[in-house]
Amino acid sequence: MKKTAIINFITGSLLSALLIISVQHWFFPPTNIITFDMKKTTDRFLVQVSKLDLTEAQKDQLIAKYNNTLKTVLEKTRKVTR
Repeated sequence: MKKTAIINFITGSLLSALLIISVQHWFFPPTNIITFDMKKTTDRFLVQVSKLDLTEAQKDQLIAKYNNTLKTVLEKTRKVTR
C-alpha cells in the first residue's frame, strides 16, 4: 500500500511539473536572438554610398537617414528587451 502511494505521489509530481513547464513555455516562449556585425554593416554601407554618383549633400543626407533608422531600430529593440 505504501509503495503504491509513493509511486502515485512521484508520478503525480512529475506530471504536475511537466504541465507547469509546458504552460510556461506556451505563455512565455523563448525569445529569438538575432545578431549582426554593426560595424561591418555600417562600413559596407559607407563604401556603397561612396561609390554612388551623388553630391556631398546627398551623401550626407543618405548617411543621416541610415543613422536615424539604425538609432530607431536599436531604441525599439532596447524597449522590447526590457
